[in-house]
Amino acid sequence: MMRAMNRGREFLGGIYWGRFLYNHLYEVITPCETVAAIAASGAKGCSADGMCGLDDGGVLHRMESYFNESLKRANEWFQEILPLTGSLIPPKVAILFPSAMALCENMQTPGNKERRLDLLGWYHGCLDLGLEADVTDGKDLCQPGVINQYQVIILPEDDCYLADPDLELEQLLLAFVSKGGTLIHSPGNQLARRLFAPDALPHNPSPVDLGEKCMVQSTCFLSYPQNGDDIQVLSTYLSDGAAAVIRRKTGNGSVYSLGFDYGFSLTAKVSPHVPREQKNNELYPLPMLKRNLLQEILEDALETPLVFQKNIQRAEFTGGVLVINHTSYTFHIQEE
Repeated sequence: MMRAMNRGREFLGGIYWGRFLYNHLYEVITPCETVAAIAASGAKGCSADGMCGLDDGGVLHRMESYFNESLKRANEWFQEILPLTGSLIPPKVAILFPSAMALCENMQTPGNKERRLDLLGWYHGCLDLGLEADVTDGKDLCQPGVINQYQVIILPEDDCYLADPDLELEQLLLAFVSKGGTLIHSPGNQLARRLFAPDALPHNPSPVDLGEKCMVQSTCFLSYPQNGDDIQVLSTYLSDGAAAVIRRKTGNGSVYSLGFDYGFSLTAKVSPHVPREQKNNELYPLPMLKRNLLQEILEDALETPLVFQKNIQRAEFTGGVLVINHTSYTFHIQEE
């Protein structure tokens, strides 16, 4: 988001260290990992604060010595690599921020947390494939020439778009796909429903067939038409065989319509209960499947093979590649 908001100019990353919030995340996420993520965004520096700001949660002066040592290493590393990286190679994937939903709903709105996580899941899925993705909004995409920088646009959950529609953006997206672009959308994105999937039908919650039987989690479920020369069915619901994911050729481009929240399902940490009618069948949560549907879609759209490495972020710069290990395990660079 920082990168998209500062399109065409250099920017700094900013962080407030030492807030005693969010389950004390600094016991899990180190300063080294955080600063590395800022560097991977293409920031040309980092502005930091957090000393003794107790009115705003800053307790940097009370953090453990290992935290301060990690912060020292991170700052030294960032200073060292900045002259070497050059410029970030522009991402080919954009994720449309649900501006209307962010305006109209808060975290207490039923289902809002899950809808927000849908965007995060799509972004995380791209990073796991070695792809940076710009999280941007309609006003940015409508700037002259901006949409032409992308080959893929992802529309995550946004159930409030119709409260603040953008006709200019709609025409741009229609032209983007018609000219050869790839658009992927979640079922509850009202912009996508309006433009590309008016024939979608509500569907009861159900596991899906993605080469393996899969438990998915979603704030809504849709099914799509299966017949037509322009339609390819990529996944079906186990309950009745209805189409859960389709690819629809539109002009020279493609629209991938998902009937469940793929992004939200990717963020899942707990698998839901297996439906009674599935008896003792093995159903895996989406992050555990052998098949990576997003990888298939992006490889086809970008016409290049991609490597899946979960929680390993790779950012391509003109001067080389930054590799960030977001796991708790050792990662061997030579495997890259």
